[in-house]
Amino acid sequence: MNTIKLSFPWLVLFPATYLLHILEEYWAGEGFHRWIRRIARISLTPAQFLSINAVLWVAMDFAIFSVHSLSTEGSIVVALAVIVSVNGLGHLLGTLYTGSYSPGVATGLVFWVPLGIYALIRTAQVLSAALLWIGVAAGLMIQAIVSLLALILGRCNES
Repeated sequence: MNTIKLSFPWLVLFPATYLLHILEEYWAGEGFHRWIRRIARISLTPAQFLSINAVLWVAMDFAIFSVHSLSTEGSIVVALAVIVSVNGLGHLLGTLYTGSYSPGVATGLVFWVPLGIYALIRTAQVLSAALLWIGVAAGLMIQAIVSLLALILGRCNES
């Protein structure tokens, strides 16, 4: 079983860049919660948007702490890398598809996609293929669950 002891300093880039990402999503342009309402009719309130992101930010902090302090499987880092990469690319696709600024695209492209790629390269060097794919699957599943939760909350607000 391969375990990974990743250096702590670069791992804090995940929650640090997440805070910047949340700030961009909330305050830049029309704000992501308004943009997604206009584009996809998902009516998240500002409070719901901030609550979801606060919970996810704490979860990310916990995951990073677990990797650092417990020397846990690097699959956690792979999952985080997939989540931030997919999110950053999702904002880019949203921007290109709609021809409008998707709040979050700047931090997604400047911070999250490069951080995700770096983390994937770094972990791929030390993880078995099985653990790497477990992390990829977990990251995709978490991203899907978060998106589904936002969709469900947004649809409930329309009622």
